Amino acid sequence: MKFLTIICSLALLTLVACEKDKEVPQEERVLNTGLNGWWIQTSVGYSIGGPVINEQVDPLKARNIYFGETLFASNDSTLQYHNFSKDSLTFTLYNTTTGERFKYSYLIVNDTLTLSPLTVMCVEGCYTRYKRAAADDCLGIVMK
Repeated sequence: MKFLTIICSLALLTLVACEKDKEVPQEERVLNTGLNGWWIQTSVGYSIGGPVINEQVDPLKARNIYFGETLFASNDSTLQYHNFSKDSLTFTLYNTTTGERFKYSYLIVNDTLTLSPLTVMCVEGCYTRYKRAAADDCLGIVMK
């Protein structure tokens, strides 16, 4: 009798613990539409040992970046890098003059690009978010 009670209890627990997979709303689906094009910075996230702090960026001070087929351009400290290579999860910026490299992981969700440095930079983790933009929206980058 005890054995039957244990089996029934386990079966009931299993049924209760199993939850039907929820449908992911369309707006939450990952839409990796490609890295190429113009991007405007919208926020930064970092941690100083506790929870991640997310700060919105003033649109007038936002960084702009551009990815071509192999060309990279920016109006910030990554300006020293001119070329990049990528796979489906990471890209590496190259300074063709010095040979210096910097590697990021990236994720694109609904035209929002999240970059996280893989080259040692942030002890507790950090990221920068960008939104896809038109070339006219990006200031401070001169393309030749």
